[in-house]
Amino acid sequence: MLHVVTRMLPQKFPAFFLVGGLGFVVDALILMALVHGYGWGVYTGRLVSCAGAVTTTWLLNSNFVFAGGKVTDRRREYGRYLALQAVTVIVNYAVYAACIMSSPFMLAWPILAAAVASGVGLIFNYLGARNYVFRGRSG
Repeated sequence: MLHVVTRMLPQKFPAFFLVGGLGFVVDALILMALVHGYGWGVYTGRLVSCAGAVTTTWLLNSNFVFAGGKVTDRRREYGRYLALQAVTVIVNYAVYAACIMSSPFMLAWPILAAAVASGVGLIFNYLGARNYVFRGRSG
């Protein structure tokens, strides 16, 4: 069954998913350190943790997942990545805030709200990366 599902996915999706998972780990570690270690609020902590995750995923996606082909203007590509991430972060943050506001359990454990929010943005983010940010790259 896993083989059938894997064949249906776009070729780069598994690697993109793995990079997203690593980005989530960075996000979660920063968030939990800031909230539970330093007493930051769950909202300000998430803004900082998202920035760490975006930087991590940019580096990994651009150097590994979409590494094929020639990049004519890396700064322009990075600008497109930041634009995509800005939209994704807005959606992600809205879902995160809705989870926090609707659940005392998620307020106590914001990493769960971050996981729900990250899952919501995964497909949108992949399609944007493949078709907008890294378009024209092969590999």
